[in-house]
Amino acid sequence: NIAGDYTASQDISLVSPVIPIPVTGASLSYQQWRDTEGDGDAASIRILDADNGNALLAELVTNIEWNDVTWNASDQVALPPEANGKNVKIEFNFLSNKSNPETYAGVYFDDIMVKAN
Repeated sequence: NIAGDYTASQDISLVSPVIPIPVTGASLSYQQWRDTEGDGDAASIRILDADNGNALLAELVTNIEWNDVTWNASDQVALPPEANGKNVKIEFNFLSNKSNPETYAGVYFDDIMVKAN
């Protein structure tokens, strides 16, 4: 809900279904909308090993924060070589610190696409 605000001490994740990554690798692209307090309130994108208890393979993008309050396309981000040939999940995570933010909506993702190399 872009019209709503997040609160202090949030740890929220959206996790994709299983995505098979070819041995040749793949890249990720997405749209993002950011409205955060900054100062430690930020999102990250992680790659999880779906066949190994969702173990962390890599933090792909970190410190997605601050304000642009408009939808922006990301640059294509190559998935790490550790993901090649594996079944993965992509986790979009948002953390806020203990201070109470004033009026910020958070971070939103859309048009998420994984494309084989």
